[in-house]
Amino acid sequence: MTAGLYLHVPFCSAVCPYCDFAVRVAGPGERQRLVDALIEEIRRAKSWSVPISTIYFGGGTPSL
Repeated sequence: MTAGLYLHVPFCSAVCPYCDFAVRVAGPGERQRLVDALIEEIRRAKSWSVPISTIYFGGGTPSL
């Protein structure tokens, strides 16, 4: 058995009035802190008992 992992990236270049996602406009420093936190969480995932077969990055503006 394997698991899938969804990582929500909450940054957009602008917040659209119709969007229902949890998003925000953020500068490079805040985006870097998110990347650093995700790397730390991935390191911690080594101890999970179920292997991750798929990682999906979603939310926000994909190009950011």
